[in-house]
Amino acid sequence: MGSKPRVLESTGSEQAWFGAQVRRLRTEARLSQAALGARVHCSVDQDRWAEADERFPSRQLVEARDREFAAGGVLLRRSYVVGGLDGPS
Repeated sequence: MGSKPRVLESTGSEQAWFGAQVRRLRTEARLSQAALGARVHCSVDQDRWAEADERFPSRQLVEARDREFAAGGVLLRRSYVVGGLDGPS
């Protein structure tokens, strides 16, 4: 069994908000980080880094997560402010 996930504060920064939202959406969908990674074509480490507020993902991965969770662009709109990504295309 894995370790207990760290509590994420979604109010600390925009990047922290992103990580907390991805984790919330992933757990609501009952997906492991590995399963989400397989669906959006990224490594478990990339998901772990994003959720833990350690690194910000590429625009392509933000878009893929937004589509996977049917988030309607919310992740992308918040992400281009955070990660310096170009605005919505």
